[in-house]
Amino acid sequence: MLMSSCTYATHLQYHADKYAKTHIPGKTIDIFNGLHYHALLGKHVVVGNQCLAHHYFSNHYDIALGFATDGFAPFR
Repeated sequence: MLMSSCTYATHLQYHADKYAKTHIPGKTIDIFNGLHYHALLGKHVVVGNQCLAHHYFSNHYDIALGFATDGFAPFR
């Protein structure tokens, strides 16, 4: 399984590295130095109406997932 590979796990954790948490105004290298990601870093996770004790991406083992499509909408 990919998650049990040390090499792959290291690649998944790159967002936790110091360089990925540095925002450079006007320059977006990837989602981890974007405005939205940085806005979430200091906020508590909210599920429904419940505010949880931890912050977004506060654990080194957290994984940020994204989803993009080319306009395909199966439920249109």
